[in-house]
Amino acid sequence: RADGQAALAAANKTLAIERFDLALLIDKQNSAAVKGRERALNLDKVLLLVEQAAGFELASDWQNALRSFEAALAVDADWPAAREGRERMRATLAGNNYQAAMSAGYAALAAGKLAQARGEFESALRARPGDKSARDALGQIDTEQKVDRIVSLSSAAEQLQRAEQWPEAIARYAEILQIDATVVAASAGLEQ
Repeated sequence: RADGQAALAAANKTLAIERFDLALLIDKQNSAAVKGRERALNLDKVLLLVEQAAGFELASDWQNALRSFEAALAVDADWPAAREGRERMRATLAGNNYQAAMSAGYAALAAGKLAQARGEFESALRARPGDKSARDALGQIDTEQKVDRIVSLSSAAEQLQRAEQWPEAIARYAEILQIDATVVAASAGLEQ
């Protein structure tokens, strides 16, 4: 059986089948030999799929490389090159998704499209959970939205104050102070 495993690892289908058959002659119930023989019978298919995946990987066709590695694993879930390739492609795709989301997020942020930017940065966080850059970018959006809200409320409060609509002006200044208690203009407006 060990010889069969070694032949299988060396991608020698004929020798692997021969060794597993020998093990099964000794013990027909040997589950490792049964499984090893089955793997050896599928070796050509697995090797072809892994080779195909490697070609896609060389061409930077990550999605098709991932599909081919996964197809190889569907045939032989224990083939090391297929497992390693699948994980490598998953990491590559996650990295690409992260970079694309961060770039799109910063472009949306620069264009003042805060909701779109938030969605992109959240997507980046899904690709790389806990990422500091994506969290910082979301914090920047929160700050900008807070500032925008304060500016809008300040403008409304000043207009209400000029129109001598005191209760409404007071409500706007109070709302500003709930957002940020350090806004001096809101404290001064409330005192007036």
